[in-house]
Amino acid sequence: MSDRLRLFTFFQWVESRVNSKWVLLFFVMLSWCSGLTYVVLDVFFRVQTALGVSKHPLQHSVLSLHGASAFVMLVLYGLYLGIHVAPRLRKGLYTRSGVWNVILIGLLAGSAYGMYYTGNDIFREILEYFHISLGFTLPFFLAGHIYWNRYNKA
Repeated sequence: MSDRLRLFTFFQWVESRVNSKWVLLFFVMLSWCSGLTYVVLDVFFRVQTALGVSKHPLQHSVLSLHGASAFVMLVLYGLYLGIHVAPRLRKGLYTRSGVWNVILIGLLAGSAYGMYYTGNDIFREILEYFHISLGFTLPFFLAGHIYWNRYNKA
């Protein structure tokens, strides 16, 4: 058995035992909610200290949860690329909404990487707003993709 066939068989085995799309959607929503909570705490809930205005004490914990859930989401997304995306690409059954979702998740991962590793504060802030705007739209893109492809089959 070739390695490629063995890997595809593994993906089929996982898909038959775990409904991975619900687990993936759970972590997408956990990442979205934690990211949105971080932004709300950052913008609306600054804390006055003896040294001046400071970040809310929960921001670090929320950001840690966001990073952990995004990490699990990306691992599951990699699995989903093998289960859902690759077979459709091979058959030519991909949709524009699916391609946009792949691009959006790639840009989110890239902007998160850039925010973490860039040394330039101005560039980090630009990436932060870019990441926030893309991250806010992700569930809507996914919901549109699911709705469009489920209810508009020709």
